[in-house]
Amino acid sequence: MRNERLPAEERKWQIRYAAKNVFLSKGFHNTTMEDVIAESKMSKGGVYRYYKSTSDMLYDLMEDGCEYRYNIVDNFLTINKNLDKYDAVAEMITEKILDDNELSKVYVMFLQEKQYDDNLEKLFLKLKEETFIELKKLYEKFGFSFNYYEYDFLTDFMNSLILGREVLTAKNSFSKNRVVLKNFIYDYLKNLEE
Repeated sequence: MRNERLPAEERKWQIRYAAKNVFLSKGFHNTTMEDVIAESKMSKGGVYRYYKSTSDMLYDLMEDGCEYRYNIVDNFLTINKNLDKYDAVAEMITEKILDDNELSKVYVMFLQEKQYDDNLEKLFLKLKEETFIELKKLYEKFGFSFNYYEYDFLTDFMNSLILGREVLTAKNSFSKNRVVLKNFIYDYLKNLEE
């Protein structure tokens, strides 16, 4: 039975989420285009029409992760309008560190693999720059002056904890100490203003 015709964006989504499943089961480094083709149940030409490499799929998954995070932030801000700016931003950063979803697990894999692959490192830097632009708008909305040095530190801090959450299986420990983590971030943000 042939796959029904789907709009291009929906087909791309189908392919990259098939890739996500393979990445999570085999690891990014061990995933081939053939693995994704088999998982997607599409023809080779159908997959290659939309993606030329697993790195391209990974990039789009990382973009999906950013979109997922932006939606969470928007929902959080809608619900928590009365929090002061330090509480709001500290809570959002803490939630990002503790968020345990499949895209986050792929992100951890991406962070680990980028040290071995120049293309993934370039992708990381591109995503980091794009995210900086979006976060700068958000932080300025709260009245924070936000420069790249501060963002670089926060990104490294968050990524280190996200890696620790997965690689060291520290999620329970981090969750139990959520208040400590949030207070650390709160204090950091407060000190930036002084």
